[in-house]
Amino acid sequence: MNFTSLLYLPLLFLASALYPRLKSQKRTGFLLASSWSFFFIQSPGSFLILFFVSLISFYAGLKMGCSKESGKGFELPGPRGKPGEMAQDGRRKSWLIFSLLFTLTLLGIFKYSGLFLPAGISFYTFQALAYSIDVYRGDLAPERSFLRYALFLAFFPQLVAGPIERPNDLMVQLGGDRVPSFPDFQIGGYRILRGYMKKIIVADGIAPLVDRLFSGSMTGLSVMKSHAAGPLFTGPQVFAAGLLFALQIYADFSGYTDIAVGSARLFGICLHENFDRPYLARGFRDFWHRWHMTLSRWLNDYLYIPLGGSRKGSLRTVLNTLLVFAASGIWHGRGLHYLVWGLFHGGMVLAERALEGLSHKRVRTLGMPFSLITYLGVSMLWILFRSESLSAAFCMYGALLSGWRQGPLFLRALFLEKGSLAVRAGLAYLLLFLAGQDRTAEGEKAGRGWHVRRGEREEEKKTQEKGKLRSDSGKTTAMRECIRLLSGYGLFLLILYSLFLNFREGAGTPFLYFQF
Repeated sequence: MNFTSLLYLPLLFLASALYPRLKSQKRTGFLLASSWSFFFIQSPGSFLILFFVSLISFYAGLKMGCSKESGKGFELPGPRGKPGEMAQDGRRKSWLIFSLLFTLTLLGIFKYSGLFLPAGISFYTFQALAYSIDVYRGDLAPERSFLRYALFLAFFPQLVAGPIERPNDLMVQLGGDRVPSFPDFQIGGYRILRGYMKKIIVADGIAPLVDRLFSGSMTGLSVMKSHAAGPLFTGPQVFAAGLLFALQIYADFSGYTDIAVGSARLFGICLHENFDRPYLARGFRDFWHRWHMTLSRWLNDYLYIPLGGSRKGSLRTVLNTLLVFAASGIWHGRGLHYLVWGLFHGGMVLAERALEGLSHKRVRTLGMPFSLITYLGVSMLWILFRSESLSAAFCMYGALLSGWRQGPLFLRALFLEKGSLAVRAGLAYLLLFLAGQDRTAEGEKAGRGWHVRRGEREEEKKTQEKGKLRSDSGKTTAMRECIRLLSGYGLFLLILYSLFLNFREGAGTPFLYFQF
């Protein structure tokens, strides 16, 4: 079920209200039934594919067990607690290959054949692959409960578009022992509201304008009108298309992540963060440490390091880096422009590594100017990502140097277009949140998704300042809480009204990453 569906929030709140009232033994089954129901309502065909991926990878994990020769891993318990048989290395490898081939074949057939794209297949297949590899390595005990493993793949907040969770991080929380607390509801509600604000107000508001810019049908200037040979682009239009799509895809995808993280917190479950102010990155390497972080870590741990990483010489490092970014591009789509987009990012990362020894200290001192340069470079590469084909992207790039004399006229036409309010809202959002407030101060502990509330940090500071209480602190705190409460309810009502309009008029757009 889409997060922007009118039924999602009522069903989410109903499920989160029932969950703590169940016995711990029944919570896993309840969450699995809820997740499968959400997914079946959205796409019955996609649900069948998810079920078979869950069944095959779970069975392969049981068969892999552990190995006497490796001296590493976990022995499978037999029925009624009796010791199970130890799997031999050859059998374990055969089951690993079977699981990987089955999962990757399904991913390849449905994603690249053009039949139909099952919702979330790019995300839950990566989680299934991680599980099989971790069990084979002996880093993870095979899961004996099919319900818990199936829930690991089907957990509805992150099923369709991530974050891509690791089995040893998420399955531990799915046993039903964790009960949501009041802080979980506070943080979860805040993240859900923030996610809907990003999606509905910013991303959906900008989407029609971005579509017109990329189609070449932007009105207001005669040189920009389509002609018989196709759309005619100019430099200002291409530049604006890249910058605004960068804002749209960030607000869209990070908005989904906020809703996913917030929805999971209502059940007391912590998901990993996926974004860390990526457009403040200083360089492309830093960008990929901040953008879609769970995908970057997955590719690093399960592809880059097994290929040898940077341990086998400069040539292998270059090749491994390009292979990882090529895989990232192919993962996003079947068009050649996705592959080229990934390779361009890989080339920029390699260039930064080559110049690191010469310019690292200077880059550090550049600060915000270098972040601006990185943002512009990333935005221009988003043109390649957003275009329908490689030739269409090169057509837009070829027009970058033309038409700049009419830049002021284009800017005026841009802000008179329908959707300019969303552009201004998006720019205001960047100024308010991107500069440091885009992460709730819960943060991450030890690189995991365990969050710390901002209020707890403030309490620690207060305890260190004994005896330094302001006379008006109580009044100020009450005023702030009143403002937060009113603004929160107001924003919630605005979001519900927007969801209602989208549902009634069909104006809402699906999340961009649903197509991956």
